[in-house]
Amino acid sequence: MARLDGKCAIMTGAAQGIGAELAKAQALEGARVLVTDVNDTSACVDEIRAAGDAAEGAAVDVTSNADLAAMVSKAEKLFGPVEILVNNAGIFANLDLKPFWEIGDDEWDRLMRVA
Repeated sequence: MARLDGKCAIMTGAAQGIGAELAKAQALEGARVLVTDVNDTSACVDEIRAAGDAAEGAAVDVTSNADLAAMVSKAEKLFGPVEILVNNAGIFANLDLKPFWEIGDDEWDRLMRVA
C-alpha cells in the first residue's frame, strides 16, 4: 500500500519543473492528481498515466477566484474530497533579478497574488 493511496491531490504550477516532479511523485505514492497550471499540463498528465496512475489536467490561473473554485470542483468530481493541496505556482523564474527595494507596486502585487 502506497502512502497516498486513493487521496485526491491538487498540484498548482505543475506543467513543468518542480511542480511536475512533485505531481508525479504524488501519483507514484497512489494519489489521484489534478495537475494545474496556466500552461499546458498534458505532458505531465501523460507521464503519470503512462505509469498507470490517475491524473487529469486543468488550466488554472491561481490569481482568479473563479479558476480556483472550478479547480476544486473539478478535483472533487473526478477524485473525491481534496486531501492534498500543493501551492507550487510561481512567477519568480520570469522576473528580472533586482534588489527587493526596486520591485514596483504592480510587480509586487502580482507576485503576492500568485505566491
